[in-house]
Amino acid sequence: MRVDVARRLGGVAVAGAAGVLLWPHRAEIAALGRELRAADPAWLAAAGAFLVVWWVAWAALHAGARGLVGVDGWTATGRLVPVTIGAVAMNLAVKSGGLAGLGMFVSDGRRRGVPPGRVAAAYLVATVASEIGFALTLAGAVAMIAAGGALTRMEAVAVAAFAVVLAVRAAIVVVGLRDERTLRRWWTAPARWWDRIRRRPQRPHSTAAVDDLRAGLAALRRRPLGAVPVVATAFAVDAAGAAMLWASVAAVGGGTRPVPALVAYAMSALLGIVGPLPGGLGFVELGAVAVLVSFGVPIAVAGAAAIVFRAWEFWLPLLVGVVAAGLLRGGRPVASTTAAVPR
Repeated sequence: MRVDVARRLGGVAVAGAAGVLLWPHRAEIAALGRELRAADPAWLAAAGAFLVVWWVAWAALHAGARGLVGVDGWTATGRLVPVTIGAVAMNLAVKSGGLAGLGMFVSDGRRRGVPPGRVAAAYLVATVASEIGFALTLAGAVAMIAAGGALTRMEAVAVAAFAVVLAVRAAIVVVGLRDERTLRRWWTAPARWWDRIRRRPQRPHSTAAVDDLRAGLAALRRRPLGAVPVVATAFAVDAAGAAMLWASVAAVGGGTRPVPALVAYAMSALLGIVGPLPGGLGFVELGAVAVLVSFGVPIAVAGAAAIVFRAWEFWLPLLVGVVAAGLLRGGRPVASTTAAVPR
């Protein structure tokens, strides 16, 4: 019920923001279709190439994280590409903080005889690394905006919200390394509060994910330098995403300056994270258009660029991922490739 309300409110918010942004430029919107029809095929192909790099970077991120916990490693990147494509699609389709895709890796682990706990630990390490990588990308974008004096109130609020979320997760990581009992209490706190609100009797709540999280954190503590290339790979994911938007802007005649594309990518992705709709629907598109317009890109061109970008970054990965997930579900068990857990 609460999820439905949040999504409805999110839809209303998107509609309202779209009206505020587009109404003053309504005479220019008619040119949007013309910009799309005149898109440069070479730049569209470049955006497609960056999508492939994006997928491979995601797979490499998970392969590196698995190496930290003793499952496969970087050499498994190629094998993990279809699994990762399916996981990315699950995360796009469901608002889950990036955890919906875990099921794809757990299913793959079962086929290969890998313990689910270690698969989940590696996935959580990759999730933490991806947040750090995005935080670095966002910091660079905010610095560019602040230098130009163009940081809007909405962008500042979104940055503050992300900073709070990141700080809470960082606190969980620190506590997880020091005090298991406190971590379990924090982990189950939302479920316990929800029980109180609904006036349900006290009941035990599963903390299996805590064990997975601690396993991943223990791997990071044993091999802190090994996390550096994993974080670098996470940063490469966002670099490929920004490159997709850059090529999309260039394809519709918005110029080839990389800075507007980087800032638009970071701010639109941030709005997609804090927005309540799956995949950041509406929020990403409006965020990208608003930032590009602030850099002097005509609104029709900015709108066309956002449409092309989301076709490559959202709709195509979603469709291909659904197909990949369906094919993987029909796979047969294979021999285990699990490496020994480092001590």
